Amino acid sequence: MKGEMSTSKPLCWRDRPEEVKKTIYEKWIEIKERTKGWLWNGDYKYYLGDIDEQELIKAMIINNPEKNEFYILDIGAGDFKLGRGLVNYLNSTKAFFQNKKFHVISIGGEARPGPEQQTIGRCTLYELGGFLIENLEDELVKREISLTNTVDIILSFSKLCNF
Repeated sequence: MKGEMSTSKPLCWRDRPEEVKKTIYEKWIEIKERTKGWLWNGDYKYYLGDIDEQELIKAMIINNPEKNEFYILDIGAGDFKLGRGLVNYLNSTKAFFQNKKFHVISIGGEARPGPEQQTIGRCTLYELGGFLIENLEDELVKREISLTNTVDIILSFSKLCNF
């Protein structure tokens, strides 16, 4: 009936049929094991929509002078380059970012050799991977990382279209 509220549950990726979950997992394994053939494997800047991410983040910080801690999430972090580039930028421009702390969280499909978390200057860099993006929440819980009501900006070259 028109105007009535639906009582059905909203769509949730966790409720996908098992055959769909299996197909997604198999394709992820296939892609994960590939060593060559990626269309594009990341860069220090994406320039999405002709926007310089570093300048965008600088404006975000300047326009929030009362905020002392910022969270930046990069989903689909090819080679984890964007996160590293941001850490270098945020540590090199001390005048704008005095007394600020940054968490740069890069999420990629491939497992990252080396430490998943490291402190570099005023930044904590997280390079997380080797899991399906659908399992992001569970993987963050496993690592005791909470992003609830903390993420200031999400950057992604093309991975959000996977949802």
